[in-house]
Amino acid sequence: MNSFYFFNWCGNKRNAKAYIFEPNNDMNERISNKVQPGMNYTIVQYGAWDKRTKLSFMKKSKANGSCIIENDDTLDTIEVIDLDSYFESEGVVPTYIKMDIEGAEHKALEGAKKIISNNKPRLAISIYHKQEDLWDLPKLILDIRPDYKFYIRHYTMGFADTVLYAV
Repeated sequence: MNSFYFFNWCGNKRNAKAYIFEPNNDMNERISNKVQPGMNYTIVQYGAWDKRTKLSFMKKSKANGSCIIENDDTLDTIEVIDLDSYFESEGVVPTYIKMDIEGAEHKALEGAKKIISNNKPRLAISIYHKQEDLWDLPKLILDIRPDYKFYIRHYTMGFADTVLYAV
């Protein structure tokens, strides 16, 4: 629910708007129930990916996350979209992108290449879902836009919640 911290930090300014990409209807309801007056947001019922398509999706029961399982017809399907196409169609240029999307960060960053290359938004990208994310995601970002500076912060005593900040 970092969107709520975002709004507090922005002081609920009218020009501050969050686009929350969440394909899971259960999570959309939880998000909507926590919204406070003055929060300008849109829940986008897509997952973030490198192109627009449908993917297999496994909801984790009693958990805050879910995961994409490629090529499994026995699971639910969700629609995913690349951020470049979505925001171009909305006429919006994101200034801050946060991703904690259960291992889909690499594909989602590939789908945001144009935004990152042309606009250099601040990035907060989880790098703990896959072992290779620690070196793979910073390399991908630098391949897209080499003038980013990186900071890493770990938020828990366990392995989870390690975030790469790119500014």
